[in-house]
Amino acid sequence: MVAAFCRGPDWDTEIYGEPGSTVTDLLTELYGKVGATRQWALIRYISGILKKKVEALDEACTSLLSHQKHLTVGLPPEPREKTISAPLPYEELTHLIDEASDKNMSVSILTQEIMVYLAMYIRTQPSLFAEMFRLRIGLIIQVMATELAQSLSCSAEEATESLMNLSPSDMKNLLHHILSGKEFGVERSVRSLDSALTPAVSIREVGPVGATKTERAGIIRLKSEIKQQLDKRRQSVSELKSGGLHSLEVSMEASQVKSTVVSTTWLSLEGFSSLLVCVG
Repeated sequence: MVAAFCRGPDWDTEIYGEPGSTVTDLLTELYGKVGATRQWALIRYISGILKKKVEALDEACTSLLSHQKHLTVGLPPEPREKTISAPLPYEELTHLIDEASDKNMSVSILTQEIMVYLAMYIRTQPSLFAEMFRLRIGLIIQVMATELAQSLSCSAEEATESLMNLSPSDMKNLLHHILSGKEFGVERSVRSLDSALTPAVSIREVGPVGATKTERAGIIRLKSEIKQQLDKRRQSVSELKSGGLHSLEVSMEASQVKSTVVSTTWLSLEGFSSLLVCVG
């Protein structure tokens, strides 16, 4: 990896005693191997070095801007945090992201990945962005790492490593939970790589915060019972034909609606409050 920065991608390493093995050739070979074993952190890192094109990145940027969202990349303050106020060609966009990422290839490629996912969600679930006027991707990534640190009870460095090792589907799931404010769970696991076991984490959705399986079943049953009672009372009210009881019917309806509101508030973890920085 160091050779790619010190000697350049076209440097012939002659690693096998013969010319023709450039840094790019070796990295491409390594990229194929880590891709086969799904080592996502290495995949993202090598992708950044090889300048692998993130499909539809420029389209994603344009889509976010077209929804009247201010877009920034990199962590504050300026000038490190860069503001994108107009659509940019792919090369200019990736160059800007590289600068905002302090030439960190992993952060750069993750920023591009998150931008694409944000564009996917803003097209399919625009309500997630209803109160967000500025999308600060650097802070969103920071919040994602903070959430993992809290869920895994680990250091910021370990959480960042876990974030980089998330599969694309888990990365999208985590981002969705952060945007929606829904509770999520993190599962630790191990996977076999070349006869060795390596730690891994995955993201899963959980039920209402603080509610056990029994409590959630009770909530569902309570809703069902209330609905049945309401239906019975509505039926008895409808049987009253007197015009003088019409107003009573209306008041009873309103009272029942108020009494049957059962809300389950989905709360995010503490880190979600940081994401509100993106608002305004």
